[in-house]
Amino acid sequence: MQIETLRLKLVLQTRADVERTIEAMSAFERAQVSPDWLARMRASDEGNPWLRGFSVVLLGDNTAVGTCGYKAAAHDDVRLVIAHTLPEGAASKRVLTKCGFRYMGETVDPEDGTVSRFERQVGDKAGAK
Repeated sequence: MQIETLRLKLVLQTRADVERTIEAMSAFERAQVSPDWLARMRASDEGNPWLRGFSVVLLGDNTAVGTCGYKAAAHDDVRLVIAHTLPEGAASKRVLTKCGFRYMGETVDPEDGTVSRFERQVGDKAGAK
């Protein structure tokens, strides 16, 4: 599975990709990885974007510049989108701000620990034509 924009592509990560990412983390970062999530990721099938997420890759030189994932599904009745990033993720915070998200402060995510919370209101889709 792959999604492309003009400059980037999102490539579904394999189990091995995620394991390599975790191995490359500092001890502090590894301590932030939820044991429950790790067990679910290891037990899931290879095509599961909900648990594995995506590598963000520059199209020009095929350089991986980050990763992303999600926990929510799109529905017509969604009115608020919430995004979490690690508090020290300055680049991620800038991307969220550019995408119209507002910083709401820090919160504790049951899987990720302390995270920075961003929110973006979604327009009334039911009335849209």
